[in-house]
Amino acid sequence: MKPGIYKITNENYHNHFCEEPTLSTGTIKNILDSPARCWFNHPSLNPKYVKPEHERKFDLGSAVHDYALEGGERIAIIAGYDDWKKKEAREAADFAYKINEIPLLEKQFELVRAISESAMKAIMNCTELRIKSPSADGDAELSYVWQEDGVWLRIRPDWLSADKKLIIDLKTTAQSANPDDFSRKIVDLGYDIQSSLYKRGVQAIDGVTPEFIFIVVETSEPYLCSVVSLSAEFQALGDDKVESAIALWRWCLKSGKWPGYPTDRIAWLETKPWNIAAWESKKYDIQRIIEGH
Repeated sequence: MKPGIYKITNENYHNHFCEEPTLSTGTIKNILDSPARCWFNHPSLNPKYVKPEHERKFDLGSAVHDYALEGGERIAIIAGYDDWKKKEAREAADFAYKINEIPLLEKQFELVRAISESAMKAIMNCTELRIKSPSADGDAELSYVWQEDGVWLRIRPDWLSADKKLIIDLKTTAQSANPDDFSRKIVDLGYDIQSSLYKRGVQAIDGVTPEFIFIVVETSEPYLCSVVSLSAEFQALGDDKVESAIALWRWCLKSGKWPGYPTDRIAWLETKPWNIAAWESKKYDIQRIIEGH
């Protein structure tokens, strides 16, 4: 495998098409949790790795990505069925998966179209993005592979502008697309890591550091959207995590050691400020009840 840009299927990308073990966003999240978890979950490291079974619940997000950013070419509508209970419907879906398509019932496709159209309107409405047509102004689902001092890394941006100055990442959510709500999920879901790594990959291959923008869209009516990015401080946090993950990955590969959580000492846990605040509020309510208010 040579450093560069590859146009491959999403399945091939996630099947670790590189000959060498690579770092991706998911792998970085794992190794920062513990090297042992990283080793166990990596198909190029764990000889007994078992690929997780496909979960149909992820098809909605994949279909929205495909419809909004690639015109819906991979969507296969399985007509004439209200659910997946009938054998014929399941067989049609299995065949679609085999040829790299996303099977959807007719009612599911209508939902995907509604969500996607809302997301596309948000993209067009944000004049700062300067996007007239995703298909004409950039490329979707390109796979980047590069090397840094012996460490192989890879990314797969949802959409990258033709001038390489802008990455769009489309996130569907069953909850709220409110930016304040989304900000609470960034660290837990590793979105700061994703932003940092993707910008780093484009810089490594194309010599341009792009902006990384999240398009967040709700999966239920009225399909509200938000257009968000990370502050310099938030981005610096992601950069620091990626740097540390690369250093740890390099050490683990060289030493052959993949440690888990420390067990040679007791971890003394500190309460978080918001836990104390929440209890003080609850304690006040209890006191009001006791006093008869």
